[in-house]
Amino acid sequence: MTRMVTLTATLIIAALALASLATAEVPQTVNYQGRLTDGSGPVTATVAMTFTIYDAVTSGNSKWTETHPSVSVTDGLFNVVLGAGTPAMPVEDTVFSGADRWLEITVGGEIITPRTKMASNPYAFQSNWTLVGDVLYTSGEWGIARAGNALLGIGGADDGHVNLGVACTTGTTGLIYRWSTVSGGYRNRANGEMSTVSGGGNSRASELYSTVGGGFNNHASQQSSTVVGGETNLASGAGSTVGGGSNNTASGGLSIVSGGGGNDATEAVSTVSGGEFNTASGEYATVPGGSYNEASGRFSFAAGRRAKAVHNGSFVWADTTNADFSSSYTNQFKVRAGNGAYFDVTNPDLYYGLYVYSSDWEWAGRLANFWVEDSVGRNTDMLQIKVASNSHDDMQFIECERGDDFKFRVWGNGDVTADGTFTPGGADFAELVAVASGYASVEAGDVLVINPNRPETIVRSSESRSTLVAGIYSTQPGVLASSHEWDKVAADLGLSSNAGDDGEAEAESYRVSKLAAMLDEVPLAVVGIVPCKVSAENGLIQPGDLLVTSDTPGHAMRDDSPKTGTVLGKALGSLSSGTGVIQVLVTLQ
Repeated sequence: MTRMVTLTATLIIAALALASLATAEVPQTVNYQGRLTDGSGPVTATVAMTFTIYDAVTSGNSKWTETHPSVSVTDGLFNVVLGAGTPAMPVEDTVFSGADRWLEITVGGEIITPRTKMASNPYAFQSNWTLVGDVLYTSGEWGIARAGNALLGIGGADDGHVNLGVACTTGTTGLIYRWSTVSGGYRNRANGEMSTVSGGGNSRASELYSTVGGGFNNHASQQSSTVVGGETNLASGAGSTVGGGSNNTASGGLSIVSGGGGNDATEAVSTVSGGEFNTASGEYATVPGGSYNEASGRFSFAAGRRAKAVHNGSFVWADTTNADFSSSYTNQFKVRAGNGAYFDVTNPDLYYGLYVYSSDWEWAGRLANFWVEDSVGRNTDMLQIKVASNSHDDMQFIECERGDDFKFRVWGNGDVTADGTFTPGGADFAELVAVASGYASVEAGDVLVINPNRPETIVRSSESRSTLVAGIYSTQPGVLASSHEWDKVAADLGLSSNAGDDGEAEAESYRVSKLAAMLDEVPLAVVGIVPCKVSAENGLIQPGDLLVTSDTPGHAMRDDSPKTGTVLGKALGSLSSGTGVIQVLVTLQ
């Protein structure tokens, strides 16, 4: 019977560790696949096969031989592992010490001719590796290396880069470090014991336990440092990590740069999570992202754009404004938010929406400092407190305590209670009263009397010693009373009761002087000290003189024996002649 063996996969290396240095614990075998046919076609049977390696195409010297008594052939295909026959004859490195080698196969006692020339891959078993101490070098195309008792594997040195395997090469001569790994890629180097470069190009893992996962031009240069990927990243601190991105540096011990570009984590346990051109240069400092942020204080935090947390324990959050925004003190929380801050508190069990606490008495009076810097001069609400329309009257808008003693409260119905003294800017108590002749018909300092035709209104005085005297038009009331609910007045006058985002319109809507003028009302001082128009028509006015209305409209004059009900008040100033304005203590009687 004529048989033919055809090679379907040229002598594949089954165990890469068929090393040239007689490493007995590692199998020295070669995987061989073939196809067996006869005159009828592909063979399906179990046959005995003998494999012999010669140093010539015919005759020559046998370099190695082995028998496999039961080789399973299915549809012509078979597979054997040379070096694992019966008995097993390991393929020693000396088998390939010469030039070409040919494989002769005997099937059931029949020699298959011609012999098959063996491909070049098995010559890796006898490459140009040289043992120097405990480290292997190679100048061949392929190589398998061991250092000590650890298998390093196979590496290729082709124009100075590694294409496959577990090795490190520089040029045509490569240095293998113990337990180091380069899985592939281009011009990668694993220069530290137990270091790893998984792939990519032009990358280095140069210290103990260092790792580069891939990417290009990355370097893990300290013990246990890691660069996962990206481009031109450097992990140069012990235990430091760069996750990816480009041009990032983690130089502090246990520091982390997760990604982004141009970021630096330069101190121990510092972190930059992403963004660009951010720096965490304080121990335990953090920049979560953004751009051009700096966290240089210990345990500091900077986020947003150009936030600078330069003090220990500072937390700085900056908006999109292209300007530096820096911390001012240690342990400070500082925020730049161009459109303000909004807290949405929806937990019904939460007692405080915003709670600010200080245990330092020196700072207790400065827990909050509301400061609006507006170069345009717009009217804005410095502090606005709003509650639902169905809130109880006994709820408190504002509550101030000293220890357990309540000192000041503003209640839901508008009541204000205080233990201390109220010190206004003026020195009188006034009430808003409508002027019968219109708001513009009177002015500050005028003496005003009750309008007999409409007693709920007032007019400027025009006759002497009137019993209808009501008070003086106050220049600056200390306390201004009114029976109005001003938000309802604004609505009745067609003004918005809530101007929304337009702070200026809202302030105009609620400004009392504007609303009062629209109602033709003026502040009538009924007690206290106010400026008053006076006339010397009834003689020289001196401090302590009793004053009554005069014939000069809107003016008061002295009266040595006034009738009950005509006294406006007592003069606190002097007038020798003509008319003028003096301070008057309003004491209606």
